[in-house]
Amino acid sequence: MKKLHTYSKICYNWSFLPFKKYFMVFNMMILYRLDSALKRVNLLVSRVGVSSELRGWCWDRPPVEPPVHGVYLPIYELANRYCESMRDIYLRYVEGVEVKPNVAMVEGRVYHEVVKSVLTLAKKVVYGLDIVEGFRLLQIMSSRRKSYLNGILKSCLKPIDASDVESEVARLKARACNLWNYLTLYVSSNLDLVRSRYRTIELDSLVALAIPHIVEFKVDGTLLGLSRELSVDVFNPQNVVLEIKTGRRMSFHRFVVGGYALALESANEVPVNLGAVMYIHFDQRNLPVVTLNYHFIGDEIRRDFLELRDTALEIIYNERDPGLPPKCYKYCVYRDYCRGRR
Repeated sequence: MKKLHTYSKICYNWSFLPFKKYFMVFNMMILYRLDSALKRVNLLVSRVGVSSELRGWCWDRPPVEPPVHGVYLPIYELANRYCESMRDIYLRYVEGVEVKPNVAMVEGRVYHEVVKSVLTLAKKVVYGLDIVEGFRLLQIMSSRRKSYLNGILKSCLKPIDASDVESEVARLKARACNLWNYLTLYVSSNLDLVRSRYRTIELDSLVALAIPHIVEFKVDGTLLGLSRELSVDVFNPQNVVLEIKTGRRMSFHRFVVGGYALALESANEVPVNLGAVMYIHFDQRNLPVVTLNYHFIGDEIRRDFLELRDTALEIIYNERDPGLPPKCYKYCVYRDYCRGRR
């Protein structure tokens, strides 16, 4: 088992694989090009395998079975370990501390909503117009950009006082607009690529191939001690989970897709072996720079996520204060509570 565990870790880094060169496409937007990645992950599964006891459908026995029943946690609070000691879990679920989102959280929410709106609206437009060329889709999406972005910004900025962060809000508006343009152009061009490749394609197949992803895909995670209405940022019908991140890369981001994979397996009893984290950043001109990191959801990621879940449930059940972490995250919304300022 030790040898297998080490091999699985190397697989996660993709460094030893003869087809490593194919994954250099991380530096471009490949929201729709997952076929080659799936083929290679299937090869990994056949070589390395995923332990059967670590599949989500084994929810009724350890280590997948939750040690505490009746407590259900969202994956983002478990897996996003900006607080290493999990004191955020203690403050929220034991002390009942309520906090407002900060600007960094609002910014991430805005970009999530832009991605969701572009993909959803594009499907509506194509279904409404039948077989349509990409340029026509681009025109319609561009004409509706302003109204959609105004609604997104109004909703997301509501919890904070925007007058205190006017410069950040102005930058956020510019970036949201550029992200809308970026995604719209990509969706429109992909529509033409699919239509050109399959000249007799029907409408439903066109949408399924050109815009296949389901945004905010719902899954019941209660069998694993997770929330009843988990929302996967983007779910591919080929059983690929995609998480959107807007901050800097963190090693624990892979636990998010690992948690969603386990939840989907518990609900649907279908293996989920591939996850991806899409990072949305912006350059000095506020133009989007999008990268995609794939993760083979093997034993290591699964064990690490389950360990996080078990620790969080233990803290809540025993009402145990884990104490301060070695270093507090700069944008942590509980920072003032931990430092005694509230």
